[in-house]
Parts: sequence; structure tokens; C-alpha cells
Amino acid sequence: MPDNASLKSAIEVHDSVLAAVDHDSVGVTIHLAPAYIHKSTGEPGVDPGTGWIQNVILAIEEGSIEGEIPKMPCKLSDGRLNVGQRLWENTIPLPVECNGNLKLVLTGMWGGELTITGKRIFSKSIGEPEYVEKFSGASK
Repeated sequence: MPDNASLKSAIEVHDSVLAAVDHDSVGVTIHLAPAYIHKSTGEPGVDPGTGWIQNVILAIEEGSIEGEIPKMPCKLSDGRLNVGQRLWENTIPLPVECNGNLKLVLTGMWGGELTITGKRIFSKSIGEPEYVEKFSGASK
């Protein structure tokens, strides 16, 4: 496997844990603790690579929340991120920094959906990633 610097990374929403949601006058902050992360030389979450866990903060400027905030921590089962014409299903590029009208939808094991809309999203990884497993690739 190549060194980590040459790999592409993405959060797999499924298998990540929603630990906290903060909302203030600046926007919405999502804490994934941990986030499940795929690393690959190809498309993370699709092509062979490795799985890791790491805490990640997603900050959404001018953000607003729709839906009920669940009791946390809560395991996520699915999600998607739309920024302009781009759509990521069940993955969020890492690092992510995108401007434009955006919608982040997180579906949880609590049986509901949390939708965050905003104008800019960026990520901050906390600590060092921990290796979990080899990933053989998803069915296309």
C-alpha cells in the first residue's frame, strides 16, 4: 500500500458515530467520534484500500438544522452531501472544503433524518487515525 500522503480519503457515513451537534450564530458543527474513513489510491469507499477511525469535525457556515436532533452518541446508517451540482452518497471527501449551497443529510439508527443546509462546509480531523481493516472494494 502506498504511503498515506498519496492516498485519497473519505468518511463513510455508515459506520460513523454522531457524537454532538452544535448550532450557534455562525453555523452548525457536527462531531463524528469516531468517523469511519476509507483510504485508497482510487475512489475511497469503492476501490480497494484500508479502513480507519478518527474523530472529525464538520463545520457548516450559515447552517440551519431540520429534523429532530437524536440522543447522542448515535450510530449513523446512511447519508449524503450535496454541494451545488456535486453529490456524494454515503461518503464525504476528507478533507472537505466546499463553498456554495449545500445540504448534508444524516440518517441514523434512531430511525430519523437530520438535515443541515448552509453555504460552506469544511472539516477538521482530530488526533491520529487508527487502522481498522483492509477494504477489498465495493460492488459497482
